[in-house]
Amino acid sequence: MSHVDIIIDDDRWNLTEDLLRSANELFQAVLEELEAVSEFSVNLLLTNDENIAILNSSFRDSLGPTNVLSFPQYDPSDIAKFLVCKIDTPSGYNETLLGDIAMSFDSAMRESSVFCVNFFDRCLHLFVHSVLHLLGMDHCDAMENIEIKILESYGIKNPYLEKEESL
Repeated sequence: MSHVDIIIDDDRWNLTEDLLRSANELFQAVLEELEAVSEFSVNLLLTNDENIAILNSSFRDSLGPTNVLSFPQYDPSDIAKFLVCKIDTPSGYNETLLGDIAMSFDSAMRESSVFCVNFFDRCLHLFVHSVLHLLGMDHCDAMENIEIKILESYGIKNPYLEKEESL
């Protein structure tokens, strides 16, 4: 079964069990929405602004922290094949690693305050957004529509509507 592995390097992420369960459920929902036939996994690093700024500088040549980073394992053109074809995984593995996601507690907390949304909901939105990036999607209406549909089915309001209202 597809799943999310969580790595924590900041103790303020004290909602790990709920986040792990919810991230796994939302990950499944994304794969079902895209009609994926293979099993996948994602690594989720729960970190802070200091550590994500280092990753942002090292891998994106951008200074300062960001809310979330996605590191796809595959070229986006390969992902389309993975979604519609059963993948033979190496012996001993049940799924294919899509990539890694790093999320900053500080940035997510700041944004939840700015956008007047629940911190947990903000984290789950950032997670779904990042998974779609790992699956080769880029910022577009189709990507936002998938995010909105999945999040709303989970009881989370349209995050783009809330951003517009808070500006």
